[in-house]
Amino acid sequence: MKSLIIILEFLIISSSISQWQPINSGISGTIVRGITSNGQYLFAASDGYGMYRSTNQGNNWILANSGITNNSLWAIREISGVLFAGSFSPNSVSRSSNNGDNWINLGLSSIRNFISHNSYIYAVDWSTGVYRSTNSGNSWIPVNSGISGGGFWPIISANGILYVGGAAGVFKSTNNGDNWVNSNSGLNAGNVYSLAELSGDIFAGTSYGGVYRSTNSGNNWSVSNTGMGNLTVYALYKTGSILAAGTSTNGVYFSYDNGSTWSFSNPGLTSTNVTELYSDNNYLYAGTLGGGIYRRPLIEIMSVVPVSGEVPESFSLSQNYPNPFNPVTNITLHIAESGFVTLRVFDLTGREVITPVNEVLHSGIYKVDVNMSEFPSGVYFYRLESGKFSETKKMILTK
Repeated sequence: MKSLIIILEFLIISSSISQWQPINSGISGTIVRGITSNGQYLFAASDGYGMYRSTNQGNNWILANSGITNNSLWAIREISGVLFAGSFSPNSVSRSSNNGDNWINLGLSSIRNFISHNSYIYAVDWSTGVYRSTNSGNSWIPVNSGISGGGFWPIISANGILYVGGAAGVFKSTNNGDNWVNSNSGLNAGNVYSLAELSGDIFAGTSYGGVYRSTNSGNNWSVSNTGMGNLTVYALYKTGSILAAGTSTNGVYFSYDNGSTWSFSNPGLTSTNVTELYSDNNYLYAGTLGGGIYRRPLIEIMSVVPVSGEVPESFSLSQNYPNPFNPVTNITLHIAESGFVTLRVFDLTGREVITPVNEVLHSGIYKVDVNMSEFPSGVYFYRLESGKFSETKKMILTK
């Protein structure tokens, strides 16, 4: 047994296990501006090649462009079973009711985003602002009273309020877009490129300003950048209680404490200019500027949860609980210093079978859920490493 422990402690991994996986069969090198799913297919809006569709969660892609007049797509959204795509051109809005087999053009130009709110459909024009449709996009009216500045991109609906972001910050409407008010107190950054809501708070991703947070419906904002800094944030996305941010240079950051702190997790993500984030029941997808699409299992993202911001005096690795277990167990990590942390699981032969943690963590105490449902019963070893610290313990899977 001692020899096995020695092997585990000094094991040299010949090939790293990437948590982000490129899924570019058919779309390699493409700029991806939008991703969505209608429950049957996954769709990717590319800037230059048009619409791609996948039947197997991105393992393979084919073009689905019939009827789209401009392949420079910047938006894709599924609304009540209907797909809406936006591009930079006259007849910018394209709609498909048959899973992307065919598209029809519905006017407007320079569309960056879509949303459904109170039985209306809204489209965001980069130059002029917001348009509203009462008939599934067949006709549109401008609803821009109070909006200014141009550069409009994100739009969200949260707690009955509409929010849109642009070069002049954030505007909000409480009456379905009939009127908008500028809502920028404390928002001292450049263009607002992304918006999200989590736990009632509103988050804005900015140009060279990182993330801002409002706890009072956009009336006031404060910087929420700890661990991230003043990066440009093109995408914000909520999955469960976790907020993910796609940045222009440093890949994807995650916040597990409602935006108070951030840590990046990019193993395998070789294209780190992330323009879009989207999740289904199994994966988080990242669209990139020229590197196509990557995906990461949600179970990896959801498994690491901070339970205390207390800074431990030293690193330590807890015994897993329960033990024996079937098939999920949890492990507590005490991280004394911020840095890159790995938690690896090995079988009796010393083969690495799963890597629950492989990312930068701030100092604190974390709980990690380890799911071994795909592995047979037996004895396994798990090892925590950060800097010069390393510790290994044994656990037993019983099915």
